[in-house]
Amino acid sequence: ESLNMASLWSLPLLIVCENNLYGMSNPIKKSISSLPISKRAEVHGIEAATLNGMDVIEVKDKSKKYIEKIRSGGGPVFLECLTYRFKGHSKSDPRVYRDKDEEKLWLDRCPIVTLKNLLVQEGYDELGLDELYNKLKDEINNVYSLVLKSAFPSKSDILKDIFYEKN
Repeated sequence: ESLNMASLWSLPLLIVCENNLYGMSNPIKKSISSLPISKRAEVHGIEAATLNGMDVIEVKDKSKKYIEKIRSGGGPVFLECLTYRFKGHSKSDPRVYRDKDEEKLWLDRCPIVTLKNLLVQEGYDELGLDELYNKLKDEINNVYSLVLKSAFPSKSDILKDIFYEKN
């Protein structure tokens, strides 16, 4: 229904489906009859693409193109980014349904490592990249800690900044 409404109203919306190839412990090939998932958006007249979600540069470049289209009034766009879930579905998931060779194949495509290697090939300082990575990791951990310590929003704020009001 959300795809239908986005199309009907020509909403300026980028819909991103992070397809990690599994639903719980079930490979999507066993539970979805028609792939890629992006085809479901096309049925509603929404431009759609399936991207290599492990390729940071491809996702950035294609997203930029589609965001420009959306901002110029071109309606919604649906991006399916093929990725891989490196961990189990939950902390108690032993991942017995996945082949270790499959996991190794996808780990070798890790987008963080791949991007770092590309940047080093292009002349960026590897130690500087490692420092930046650690700095960002620390910043994320600090924000996460702050969120855990913060109070929940009040009930009166629950709908704040949700709806657009025309002047």
